[in-house]
Amino acid sequence: MRDGFSAGRTLPRSAIVGLHCVWLATAFLISGCASGTGHGPSGPAALTRLRQRQLPPHTYRVPSGSMEPTLPIASRVVVGDQAPFVGSIVVSNPPRDAEQQLCGPKPHEVRPGGAACDVSLPTKSTTDFIKRIVGGPGDEIYVRAGHVYRRANGTSKFVREHDRYAAPCGDAPECDFPTPIKIPAGHWFLMGDNRGESDDSRYWGPVPTAWIVGVAREVECGDVKDRPRLVHRTWWQRCPPLSKR
Repeated sequence: MRDGFSAGRTLPRSAIVGLHCVWLATAFLISGCASGTGHGPSGPAALTRLRQRQLPPHTYRVPSGSMEPTLPIASRVVVGDQAPFVGSIVVSNPPRDAEQQLCGPKPHEVRPGGAACDVSLPTKSTTDFIKRIVGGPGDEIYVRAGHVYRRANGTSKFVREHDRYAAPCGDAPECDFPTPIKIPAGHWFLMGDNRGESDDSRYWGPVPTAWIVGVAREVECGDVKDRPRLVHRTWWQRCPPLSKR
């Protein structure tokens, strides 16, 4: 799978751009999250952090397409320290070898058509990814045609997620992990909304709560080449299509 800017390679922290984000007094201060990330072939949406030293919330710029159509490239996501929940969009640190798509506890690759990775490697990366949480502690999930089917902890049947935010997955092999897995206690399963173009927990496993940097509170929708056409959205709203130049 590809990953990064146009090809989907994750950005290391060394690529972080030091820009200041304008925090509008009229911004929606909605706690919660996600427009659905969570974190592919255009992959783990590695984030460019816009440094903001004076205010608790942090703003990140999305440089890849793994969260499309919810978060187009150049969108900005404001995150806070709310508790994560299923359906929210979060910024997190993946396992150290996420770019190599290695599952734990002993490093190995998982293949589509079977079970997704259920245990991550124990060391976290220093890279920031943005993804949507699709499963929480104790849940069981599987993926078919890009749709997540989840049996929430303490319930008796699998229910398909309400995923109007997700891009159609098509016939790509990474759209199918039909064997159910159980998410460990204290962990969260993350996926990009661009299901056929995202490197995420399917390949490197659920992440512990301590690796989640923040939960999305607000989205600023950028324009082509990040020219100013910032449209403020709360976390559950999709950015409008980018204009063509």
